[in-house]
Amino acid sequence: MTRLVTLIAAAALSAAPTGPADATPASALDPPPVVRVMPLGDSITYGTGSCDGDGYRGPLLGLVAAQSRYAVDLVGSQQGGTMADPDNEGHPGYTISQIASGVDGWLAAAHPDVVLLHIGINDLLGGTDGATAADLARRLLDRIYADRPGVTVIMQGLIPTTPGWNPKPDQPPIQAIAGYNGRLRQLQPAEQQQGRRFSYVDAPSLDPGTQLPDGVHPDDAGYALLARNFFAPLDQAFSAGWFTGGPARPHPSAPIGTVHLADIRPDGALQNAEGDCAARSWSRWSPTGRDGVTEATSAAAYSIGRWSGCFQAAVPGGHRRLRQVTGRQVRP
Repeated sequence: MTRLVTLIAAAALSAAPTGPADATPASALDPPPVVRVMPLGDSITYGTGSCDGDGYRGPLLGLVAAQSRYAVDLVGSQQGGTMADPDNEGHPGYTISQIASGVDGWLAAAHPDVVLLHIGINDLLGGTDGATAADLARRLLDRIYADRPGVTVIMQGLIPTTPGWNPKPDQPPIQAIAGYNGRLRQLQPAEQQQGRRFSYVDAPSLDPGTQLPDGVHPDDAGYALLARNFFAPLDQAFSAGWFTGGPARPHPSAPIGTVHLADIRPDGALQNAEGDCAARSWSRWSPTGRDGVTEATSAAAYSIGRWSGCFQAAVPGGHRRLRQVTGRQVRP
């Protein structure tokens, strides 16, 4: 299911002088240490809005692969996107409190060395003020460090130019985000004074018209910028010795020939199914808990032969992409 992102210096090995097999230093053959990284957050962590569903996680692994000091194994109970390592802990629609309610179990199951945290937009869009949301974020940090005292947490603030779906004239989300980010920024010295391995980084200012097409979620170019902002402190933390990684841990393989599809009920709610790809049959429809697509009338995949591409929901005036699929295993 998961393939580690790693870079082996094959060119250096091929250029080594000829000689006895045991003349090659063992260190040249050893793979780099593997760092277990948990992307934790909401729909932006999950990758909503990116064409392949990888969000910032795909570009981040690309940046990791460009160096050879360490490899990254993404961990989490969720899977999303078409990337080789789709594991994450992104929960679309979740508030900070909802993330806090599940974080104990997620950390215990995944044993991450690093947590990449991007949270709070659903709180602010729901009317929570920036100060209250920042306090909830601080409490979540306390919980994470209580569960895993030596873990490294890298928190990226919210995208400061987020307009939201239906901004209120008297309370534009951009103002709330600025206040929230300002309080998160103040957490870094306070957390580090407690001996915690914590780093805060501002999110990039994206163009609302082109890089935030739905008002909240980045497009592929926007996600690539978020990935860069996560990679810089991640790489610095490794250089500082905040985490060292270790040997790779095996992951169970995904069953080949299984495909998860999205469908839309007459009332507009989404549901998913599991089926046998070879038999072209599907069963066990079940709700996903993602309601609100009331204008959608149908769903289909534009590429069936290799089970690749994006599912599209037919809506008045056009199509809305719901999710992505791959030839091995996909999830809603």
